Amino acid sequence: MKTKILSEHFSDDGSRHATIKLVDEHFVIDFYLDNKYYHTIEFQNKSIHYAEEAAENWALGIKILKE
Repeated sequence: MKTKILSEHFSDDGSRHATIKLVDEHFVIDFYLDNKYYHTIEFQNKSIHYAEEAAENWALGIKILKE
């Protein structure tokens, strides 16, 4: 499995962040809340722009993930 970190997005207050990785041939985002791992989503057949938007929305508090 080949993994490369592409970018990270952070909220202004630091309570949320998301890390976008390229794993093999698809994008994966790890979401963090209060500096603790929260959730991972794999984005198969999606563009980097789609993944960047999802990560940014999380950091801005727009995207709320359900457990």
